[in-house]
Amino acid sequence: MLSLHSEKEGVRLGAEPVATRELDHSAAIVALQQFGKLVEKIRDVELHLMGGKGSEVYIYGAFNAGTVPAYVTLDCANSEGVLFSTGNAQVRKTVLPESWEVLFTCVSDSSAPRVTLKPLYSVSIRNRV
Repeated sequence: MLSLHSEKEGVRLGAEPVATRELDHSAAIVALQQFGKLVEKIRDVELHLMGGKGSEVYIYGAFNAGTVPAYVTLDCANSEGVLFSTGNAQVRKTVLPESWEVLFTCVSDSSAPRVTLKPLYSVSIRNRV
């Protein structure tokens, strides 16, 4: 992480190590909460997307408003012209109760003739015994 501090004499540069993956995850969650749009709700799980027509970056996420863990699958294998942060167009993640989870981030492939997102969501919930 790069830190800039202003002082009377000028600017001082300093480096501070951080858990980049955790920081990226937190930033993506905030982006989804503030700018994402609800695209589908299955049971107690809300599926959100940040980015839309004309965007180059898309973030898919899920919020579990329920009281038990939810198992969310997102399959974008039929999409065209996008590259996925997971390296795969399919992801399955556990979303804990009252929690957000980033499913994946994808970007437009500049060499592709067009970008088409075709997400398929599924949610399974196992009730406590």
